[in-house]
Amino acid sequence: TDGTVNVSGTGNLQIGGPLRVGGYTNADNGADGLPATGDEPAGYLQPNLGKFNQSNGVVKVAGDYSVGSGINSTGVHTMSGGTLEVGGWTRIADQEAVVAGTQYTSTGTFNMTGGEATFHSRMGIGFGGTGTINQTGGRMNFDDASGNSISFTIGDSFVSKGTYNLSGGEVVVTGGRVQIGHWHTMDATMNVSGTGVLRTLTDVHVASESDGPTNKGVLNQTGGTVDVGGNLIVALTSGGTGDINLSAGELHSRQNVLVGDAGLGTITQTGGTHTVEGDMTMGVQATADGKYVLDGGVLNMSGGSMSFGAGIGSFDFTGGTLKNAGTINFSLVNDGGTLAPGASPGQTNIIGDYTVINAASNYQVEIAGTTQGTGYDFLSVSGIATLGGKLEVLLGGGGPLEGDTNADGQVNIVDLNNVRNNFGGAGLGDTNGDGVVTITDLNNVRNNFGSSNGGFTPNVGDSFTVLTAAGGRVGTFASTSLPALPAGRAWGAVQYLPNDVRLSVVASPVPVPEPSTLGLGCVLLAGAGWWVRRQKRR
Repeated sequence: TDGTVNVSGTGNLQIGGPLRVGGYTNADNGADGLPATGDEPAGYLQPNLGKFNQSNGVVKVAGDYSVGSGINSTGVHTMSGGTLEVGGWTRIADQEAVVAGTQYTSTGTFNMTGGEATFHSRMGIGFGGTGTINQTGGRMNFDDASGNSISFTIGDSFVSKGTYNLSGGEVVVTGGRVQIGHWHTMDATMNVSGTGVLRTLTDVHVASESDGPTNKGVLNQTGGTVDVGGNLIVALTSGGTGDINLSAGELHSRQNVLVGDAGLGTITQTGGTHTVEGDMTMGVQATADGKYVLDGGVLNMSGGSMSFGAGIGSFDFTGGTLKNAGTINFSLVNDGGTLAPGASPGQTNIIGDYTVINAASNYQVEIAGTTQGTGYDFLSVSGIATLGGKLEVLLGGGGPLEGDTNADGQVNIVDLNNVRNNFGGAGLGDTNGDGVVTITDLNNVRNNFGSSNGGFTPNVGDSFTVLTAAGGRVGTFASTSLPALPAGRAWGAVQYLPNDVRLSVVASPVPVPEPSTLGLGCVLLAGAGWWVRRQKRR
């Protein structure tokens, strides 16, 4: 039989025991007080459909909650508003069995477009059948008040199939880990897209515990935000296979990332941003095979380390940007990506060799001062550095451009007028912060007139050793991209020393203005000189 419950308006439904939507497996010969039907197709295997629709109001379930509870049943919960609170274990698709050689499973679906649902115990999405959550809005809360250490599991056990589609709304986990794939699950997937947000204070396992030969878990992120407050573990046990595919959005790992803890784990990043605040290890235990593929987007290590464990570990660097890695404890091959040491700026250490094998590879250096590792980016290689690709230099925010009196990132006629109008006094025109507008400020405007880099400006004679290889340097960069400097300064030729790569700033002749601008320049300088002489006579 089929049944439907609708809760709306100010309706208040409170259930002291369990709630089952979509059938109940009644094969215990009456032990539960309900009529026994045994294994008869007309009873035990009879298909039925249960629907629970909530558009507003309050629903509280003190016991367990099952959506798709019977072996051959279908349950659908649709929530667009109101509040739902469940105290016991929640199962989305609860049962499966083989009867007379035929596989029977339940089907459970939870559709959420609004409202707020709070679960105090664990949830199994596909516990024994096929379970699906489609969330486009609203908020799901998991607090693990029952203390079983699990918030929700996608593909909870046996040969179940679980899917969580999160394209909007928010999932907040304050207690209990998240498991995508558990035991011998045949298919467990979480898809995060659009504006969907998954935020946890706990660990996330992609392919968790396994007591069977296989356990498959997949996290696909094409948008939205996944914020993991604990460790991110891919393939926890030797029987597990876990995959994370990041193509857009933000993945934030606030502690360690273990790619292939004991099983086969892979993270493939083709876009988006993955920020890791802890350390990353690939192939942790001896039975593990862990791989990170960086082919696009940004992997920001936040100063943490990258290592291979006791198993098989690999890092394929074919694109994207590897940023702010503190120490890379393996030889790094750059096959088309951008290596950017430090945060802004900083230092990256490679314990091994650094080898460039693709002309599209890029070594990006930020210069915001003259101190190695803190004022400008630095790459330290313990082995051999084999160079190629491009050297790209960016000027960072080491302070305002000298002569920029109004902090607009440019030195132009406005700045000259500010010096002129306030000469001998204070205020606009004081380019060096000494409290008075003098000939020094006029010279700062003159020397940087027309410049607009707006960041740190290196001086003639400054040098920057941006790479050191203890085992020696081989080859050169195929191309360089250097920022423009103010008149009178230029980048010298890149110095390729036996163990170092060094940049330097040299003096260069000030270019002769075009006839059309020569008159303007003369007027400006003459006017400035007249104002200086006038001030001296006073």
